[in-house]
Amino acid sequence: MLFKRIAINLILICMVASGAAAQTLSKPANKPILVISGSITNKNNEKTAEFDREMLIALGLQTVETTNPWYDGKTRFEGVHLDQLMKLVGAKGTTISLWLSMTM
Repeated sequence: MLFKRIAINLILICMVASGAAAQTLSKPANKPILVISGSITNKNNEKTAEFDREMLIALGLQTVETTNPWYDGKTRFEGVHLDQLMKLVGAKGTTISLWLSMTM
């Protein structure tokens, strides 16, 4: 009887913990501009987490001003912190690969 109570309590604790950690990603309302795949636990498509511009802006944009060899003076970049995105999608890997695809 004691074993059964302990088992039920452990199952309930695991269910509550996993539910609290999970965050539902809504589907993008517009064309996705960022698609994250790989070892992620939080998806809004079959195998990926997709974001449109509005979803990214809602996460809160950060600004960085820096110099680079392609432009004179300082250049301003704005976007979401990578660690914030990785936490949101539940990334479990240790390596990030980036592919850029542009359609004009």
